[in-house]
Amino acid sequence: MKRLQVIINRRAGTVLTLGELQAERAVRAGLAQASLDYRITFVAPQDLAAAVCEARDVGFDVVAVGGGDGTLRTAAELLLGSEMTLAILPLGTLNLLSKDLRIPQDLEEAARTIAEGIIQDRRQPVDVGTLQGEIFLVKAMISKVNATVRARERVRSRFNPWSWLKILWRAGRRLLQSRRRRYRIAFEPEGDSAETRTVHTTMLTVAVNRITGALDNPFARPDLAGGKLAVYRFPELFGAPDSDPPNTLGPGNSLTDGYLIGQAGVIEITTRRPRVYASLDGELLLLRTPLRFQVRPKALTMIGG
Repeated sequence: MKRLQVIINRRAGTVLTLGELQAERAVRAGLAQASLDYRITFVAPQDLAAAVCEARDVGFDVVAVGGGDGTLRTAAELLLGSEMTLAILPLGTLNLLSKDLRIPQDLEEAARTIAEGIIQDRRQPVDVGTLQGEIFLVKAMISKVNATVRARERVRSRFNPWSWLKILWRAGRRLLQSRRRRYRIAFEPEGDSAETRTVHTTMLTVAVNRITGALDNPFARPDLAGGKLAVYRFPELFGAPDSDPPNTLGPGNSLTDGYLIGQAGVIEITTRRPRVYASLDGELLLLRTPLRFQVRPKALTMIGG
C-alpha cells in the first residue's frame, strides 16, 4: 500500500478562510475512497521544512503539500534529487503549477485527484529553474513592481478586498510609471552557440518553459519538461512599442510569442544596477548582478491530474 504524507501550512490563505477542521475534513473526504496509508499534519510556516525532511527520511512514497508558492518552493527544494514524489494541494492565491498539473482548485477534488494519481501512477517529471542557487518552479520576474510584493506580504494572511485592490492599483501604477531599463541577455553564455540580446523594457520574466499568455491563466505552460528557460519582456501599453524583439504573432503561436526574447538552458542577465529585486514564484529576493539562470531538467517528480 502506498504511503502518503499530507503537510498543510496552517497559515495558507484557504486554511485561514475555512479553518483547520474544515480543511482536514475536505482532504479526508477526497482521500476516503483510495487505498492509501496516509497521514495529515498541519504545521506553522517555520516548521514546514522539518516536516518535509521527516517525511522524506521516514520513507513515505508521496508528500502532498498544501499552501501557496512559498510552501511549494520550500518542499520542492528539499526533495530535489530524491526519489520522493511531490503533490500539490492548492491553498494559495494563484496556484499556477497546480493548474499546469491539472489539479482541481477545490480542496476535496484536489485531494481526490492526487489519490487517483498515486493509485494510477500518474507521475510526471517537471523542470526546475534556478537563480543564483535559489529555485523557482514557474517564473522569475525582474521589475520595479516587485516592491508591491512586500505590501502583499502584509495582507496575505487575511482577506481584505480593499487591501488587495490597493496592491493591484499600486502595481499597475508602478508599471505604467516605470522607466524602461537596459538589460543585456546572454543565452548559453559559456557555449559555442552563445547569443546576446540587448533590450529596453520595464519588466523581464524568465519562465520555466514557454508560457501561453491565455486570458484565464497568462502563465500556463503546455510543456513542463521541455528543458528550456524562456525570457519575455513586458509589453508596452502606451506610447511607442518596444521594437526589440518585433511582435511576430502568427498561426499556432501563443499570445506571448510576440514578447519572447529567447530560450536557453542557461541565461545570464546584466544590468547597470549592482543589485536588483527578483520575484521567484512570488517570493522576493534582493540579488547581486549579473543574474545567472539555469534550468534543471526533470529535477522533480510530481503527481498530475
